[in-house]
Amino acid sequence: MFDRGSHIEVVIGGAELRRPGFIRLVDDALARFGRKPLLVVCDAPAERVEYLQAYDNGMKLASIVRTRVAIVLGGRDPTDVDRLTDLAATNRGTQVRSFRDLPAAKAWLGVD
Repeated sequence: MFDRGSHIEVVIGGAELRRPGFIRLVDDALARFGRKPLLVVCDAPAERVEYLQAYDNGMKLASIVRTRVAIVLGGRDPTDVDRLTDLAATNRGTQVRSFRDLPAAKAWLGVD
């Protein structure tokens, strides 16, 4: 995890999105660097998340994050499952969005 000044960047493997450790990692990053927009870069996007885990990720992100969260899927288009994470969090007041590529995610976050 890195503090990029304007935002926090966390690089994870695709398997991390499927585990509870993902939420702990986000929580640790926010505790360490403060409340800044969060960029999650998934370097193994071929591994997909199950529906229940996607929903749980969205719910838990909304409970700990009050800034924007962009999840980069490393060239893979967001699936309905990815959008479920986005929707679950957004419906609870936290803006989360999944992206195919880094430039689009950074533009949405409003960071360089």
